[in-house]
Amino acid sequence: MSLKKRKQVLIKELIRKNVLHDRRLIRAFEEIPMEKFIPDHLLDWDRIYLDMPQLFYFRDPLNRRTISAPHMISIMVESLNLQPGNNLLILGSKSGYISAICSRLCPEGEIFILEAIKSIKESTEALLQKMGLDKNITIIGPINPLFGLKEQAPWQKILVTGQVEKGDLEFILYQLDENGGVLFAPIGNMFQQKFTQIIRDGDEFYFNEIGDVVFGPLDVEPSFDDSVDNLEMPATEPPRFQPIALKIDLGMAEEKMQEIIQRYFYQQKQKVDVSDDEIIETAMELAEKHDGTIHLITIADYLNVDEKQVEKVLKQSKIGSIQTFTSSLITDKIFVLNKEDYKKKFQLLLDTLKPVLEIVLNMKNVHDSDKLLKFLSEIDEKLQNLREMTIDVKMKKINHLITEIRSKCLTTKKLEDRVASDPKILNAIDKVTLQLLEKIELLHDTLLERINSLEIFLS
Repeated sequence: MSLKKRKQVLIKELIRKNVLHDRRLIRAFEEIPMEKFIPDHLLDWDRIYLDMPQLFYFRDPLNRRTISAPHMISIMVESLNLQPGNNLLILGSKSGYISAICSRLCPEGEIFILEAIKSIKESTEALLQKMGLDKNITIIGPINPLFGLKEQAPWQKILVTGQVEKGDLEFILYQLDENGGVLFAPIGNMFQQKFTQIIRDGDEFYFNEIGDVVFGPLDVEPSFDDSVDNLEMPATEPPRFQPIALKIDLGMAEEKMQEIIQRYFYQQKQKVDVSDDEIIETAMELAEKHDGTIHLITIADYLNVDEKQVEKVLKQSKIGSIQTFTSSLITDKIFVLNKEDYKKKFQLLLDTLKPVLEIVLNMKNVHDSDKLLKFLSEIDEKLQNLREMTIDVKMKKINHLITEIRSKCLTTKKLEDRVASDPKILNAIDKVTLQLLEKIELLHDTLLERINSLEIFLS
């Protein structure tokens, strides 16, 4: 049986079992090849696309990691109720497969993965780059995922991919969006957990337990190659707040799940006839919500029609243009609304990012930490304008890279202060400096990519 046929059989089985309802998730399962997320030497062609965990990492019998079974992924992702513009934080990479699936449900947002094991972080990062999925998926590590990413909060959605206890979440829950942010996790002891959906409403947290599961523990102890990697890390235990009193859900979570089933149920709601005017009107409405740009798949999902129909209608209209961005895995088409108000916003964003790029170019030729920190202060000053703009600028990745560069500069300064007493520390300085230059190069590439996209939108 071909892989395509196996995948179709799996999807039909998940639908029959009543665990897969969201047609967007069905499309994601169809589009994203699981086999690409498993190293060749671990890929078992007899098991792939069976509803069972798939091994993707193996050092010894006690150090093995798996991608969760598809029915588990379906429950987790649907319980998050991902919306197109959501920003998602994932604790534990699971090889990047789950984040790739999620990226097809929140294409207007940004996804960050926190990973404790350095080798898994590096292999996942390389894989995402190779597939062109690193545009809106960023992996960070080695780090204790339970720290979360406070400087980039709030998060509309947080997914925990391994077993945790309730007390482990007391720090990260406060990074959820106060207006209905959702965290989903297998919560319990290492022998049995409950799939638990937690929804934040202001300072109140409501929970809904979905069923019994058994997951391996979430990796929380950061692994390092040597002591240099450990220099920038905080304590391995995140700070704790007062214990959070989770309230039994009074219908909020169930209401959200019913919303998914009613809106996206695959068997009951097949594609319907939609007029050209309705497509144009919806495209304008959704694009305006996202500051003038929207993925075609978002419009197609909203209307429950084929993406090709949306593309055909919008190409014939005079209300905007369609831009195509292709990775090695998938092709994204973005509709750009042709309105002067949005062109002005794009131009303002472009005028802000270009000087920042110039500063980063200057940073590439500087090896003095004090000078680099001064450049970073200049960047902060220029980016402050963006924080005051009412435009969805997707700056989490850029802001995180700036934070990492600053951290490595401060680490270098600390090491330099120790050289006199320990000349061997020069090796550590060389290594951190190399990491620093790599981050600056990545910031340069990320800025350049954003600038090129804006110039395409304005052309």
